[in-house]
Amino acid sequence: LGLPFLHVRLTTADISIVPQSYSSKQVSDELNANFGNGNNEPIVVLLHTGGSPTSPQNQAKTKSYLAQLARVAGITQVAPTADVSGSDELVNLYQQNTPQSGAAKTVIKQLRQVAPPNGLQAQIGGQSAQLVDLLDSLQRHLPYALGIIAVTTSLLLFLMLGSLVIPIKAVI
Repeated sequence: LGLPFLHVRLTTADISIVPQSYSSKQVSDELNANFGNGNNEPIVVLLHTGGSPTSPQNQAKTKSYLAQLARVAGITQVAPTADVSGSDELVNLYQQNTPQSGAAKTVIKQLRQVAPPNGLQAQIGGQSAQLVDLLDSLQRHLPYALGIIAVTTSLLLFLMLGSLVIPIKAVI
């Protein structure tokens, strides 16, 4: 009964789930065919510098870190934004992969392995990072959720029917 679940592919919603008959899907396909693969969804990097992001010391740290990120396979562009607030700076990275692909998930994991210089904290976000975090959370929490469901179902069946055999058979 649960065999189809073994082939489930979890993802977040994007244009790939829209039926081909919809005009929005047709426009997206046309744009991708004529203007690239539509990877306009950036990987967002939030840098916390602990001081002014515009200070020469923090700019040097940021430049060094962004150079390391640019060397990750799959990153095509590093685009610092003008969005600087307090001690935080926002940077957009663009990749050659579609945000939902396995390669995009690999890029996110590689980006998160790049250690920022001392005094600099980095958080990696965006659609691809959200998918990686969702899948990691499901992997960690799903066994507990299934266990709670099995125990609760067994307990309710036992209380309702007064039999130990039926709840065990229901769970198995």
